[in-house]
Amino acid sequence: LNTVCLAMDHHNMPKSLENFLTMANYVLTALFALELVLKLVGLTLRFYFKDWFNCFDFVIVAISIVEIMPFMNSGTGVSLTALRSFRVLRVFKLFKHMPALAKIVGVLLSSAASFFSIGLLLFLFLTVFSIIGLHVYGEIGQLEGTRGHFKDIFNSYILLFQVLTLENWNSVMMSVAMQSNYYSTIFFLLWVVFGNYILLTLFLAVVMEAFEGKYDIDEEMENEKSSRIRDFASRMKAGTMQHMVTLMSSLSRKDVQLPDIDEDKEDVAGYIGARPPMAIQ
Repeated sequence: LNTVCLAMDHHNMPKSLENFLTMANYVLTALFALELVLKLVGLTLRFYFKDWFNCFDFVIVAISIVEIMPFMNSGTGVSLTALRSFRVLRVFKLFKHMPALAKIVGVLLSSAASFFSIGLLLFLFLTVFSIIGLHVYGEIGQLEGTRGHFKDIFNSYILLFQVLTLENWNSVMMSVAMQSNYYSTIFFLLWVVFGNYILLTLFLAVVMEAFEGKYDIDEEMENEKSSRIRDFASRMKAGTMQHMVTLMSSLSRKDVQLPDIDEDKEDVAGYIGARPPMAIQ
């Protein structure tokens, strides 16, 4: 509901819709503040701020309260209504209730070091090609049909980044070729191959490797868990069988002395129990 209300805001909207969104802003801010207070009372300060999501929520609620304060928007000449856009960040709380989504984000964050390395490599290649373009094609000036040029390093970066995204890159290439020579197409083709088809593809390769490693770890953990359960069951079974064998052995080794019937037949009755002696033929 919070995200929907933020998305309904637009320029030149009707006065009724503006009043509705203003009231919804007050109500939603009050609900978020009430949620924060209840969590603080229930968890106490010590346990509340141990959760990063609670800290994140505290910051968003504080920004929302500052945004609706009357004295912050009146007479200062500065509108703070843009601060309410920070409330859309509360949608990230879905990660806490959606384990699958949190797992994907965790995999991407675990690959941040690899992303940084590839990004640095991409920046180095971009710098090299930008400097080459600056010194080789800087004298051309403004390229026909485009707003880019190689007059300085900053615009060289921007123009080659546009080519890297394949946004109208063939027009840039042909414009340089028409104003210089057709050998310049080799420069752009090399940059597209190295920059787009090799370096950018490495990002996808890193993501795939991270997901594959994550699933392999999960599978190993699941197999280890199943192995532990099987080992425990087998030990319980072996222990039960050993206990039964020990019990049967102890019962079979009981010291039971039977009287010698041949010597004294009358002791048989005494051995059997309290039965009266029976005549033995």
